[in-house]
Amino acid sequence: MKRVSLAKGCRVVIYMATSEYGKNCNSGHAVHATLGDAGCDVVVAGIPEQEEALWERLRTPGAAVLYPDAGALTARQFCERMAQRRLERRRARAGPQGPPASAQGGARGVARADAGGAAATSIGGDFEDGAGAGAGGDPGGCCPVIDGVSIDDEAAPLLHTLVAIDATWHRSKPLMRRIPSDITTEVCPHVMLSALPLAAATEGHQHTNIQGKLCERSLLAPLRKNKCPLGSTRVCTLEAVAAFLTELGEGQHVADALHHNLRWRVDSSLAQKGRRRVYGTGAAAEAAGSPGAQPRAAECA
Repeated sequence: MKRVSLAKGCRVVIYMATSEYGKNCNSGHAVHATLGDAGCDVVVAGIPEQEEALWERLRTPGAAVLYPDAGALTARQFCERMAQRRLERRRARAGPQGPPASAQGGARGVARADAGGAAATSIGGDFEDGAGAGAGGDPGGCCPVIDGVSIDDEAAPLLHTLVAIDATWHRSKPLMRRIPSDITTEVCPHVMLSALPLAAATEGHQHTNIQGKLCERSLLAPLRKNKCPLGSTRVCTLEAVAAFLTELGEGQHVADALHHNLRWRVDSSLAQKGRRRVYGTGAAAEAAGSPGAQPRAAECA
């Protein structure tokens, strides 16, 4: 399996339903296997210590939940909102004299974002995230720290935490209800994909779902059929994460590694069931004695 690092400072959190944890057809584990402990956490619903740590991250400005409800933002909209809040915070702290010189670059960045420039799709660079404890304009407000970096630091990412709900659509709603009521979408926005992920669009041979309807084919489809109709953008957790990270400015190699590892996981699971591999991964590695040839039981869980 391939391992990659995220360059923009974002951390992915897979918020997993307990029913998903032991499934070979789950794709959330493959996200963690690809990004490693440095770039990804798996939080299982119902484990208090894990959930409390997650809630604290979500209360810190610059976090988002990948959940396509009515008020969800695209990557561009999220970046524009966070950039604007940074400017408001700096202006408030600067007082009548105006924002510090470094904030002028942020102002130019917002203008570029409004004009459709590259700033709208990058999670790093000019902008810091969120509004901090002084979000409403308190010049003396204490600025929160995430992963050892103040959210006001020039090096702070615009998006520090992306939470992916790892459950069926039906079971995702109870997971969303577990998020404390004080973590509103104003504090932690919901985000969504702006288009059908490339992997599903290009490889998406169509298939018939369990209700007999023609559907787009997710890479996970050989193991797990969904119920969405043809033309739906509903994809598996890994595909959604890969697409959103790409929209936020991560290199294509990140999405490529995620998709490769999902294909590998599907093929390995099919082989363990005595079924034919559909993506042609794993067989050469097994012949060469690669340690990544066959997953250990814990990796498939």
